[in-house]
Amino acid sequence: MDITSELIQKYTSGLCYPMAIALHTITGWPIQTVSVRSKSRSGVAHSWVKSPDGLAFDISGAFIQGAMVDRYAPLNPQLSEGDLKRYKEYRRGMLFSTHRTTAEFLEELQDFYGEPAKFKADYLPFMWEQVEVAKEIALGALQNYFPELPFAPHYATAPNL
Repeated sequence: MDITSELIQKYTSGLCYPMAIALHTITGWPIQTVSVRSKSRSGVAHSWVKSPDGLAFDISGAFIQGAMVDRYAPLNPQLSEGDLKRYKEYRRGMLFSTHRTTAEFLEELQDFYGEPAKFKADYLPFMWEQVEVAKEIALGALQNYFPELPFAPHYATAPNL
């Protein structure tokens, strides 16, 4: 599958949560996140899966976990020069976490959104629809980067929170 720059932009700037769930569903690899705590921003900034060799993996490929800010800030066309400087300052407030299950990951997201009822009623159904769309793309990305591994699509149901 051709992973275009448009797909990379889409699944690294806005739909990384469903992509991480799709990758986790296919591989069983743990979902990892970076949360940012700063004066101007707080919440889960990006998510991906951790491959067995210890590298982070998302739609754009494998990378070292700590390279998050430098890797994604330039991909966001809405960031100005000043935004990029502030984004790099977020490093001081970055917290990495690992989730063995989709439910654990969703609990972190729910905590970030702060309104459990609204998260379950509004955001969770939307996100699960996006996971279903992302699965084929995730499988293609995995097969592109790990052609020797026998990935097959898995079908999971949305967890209850």
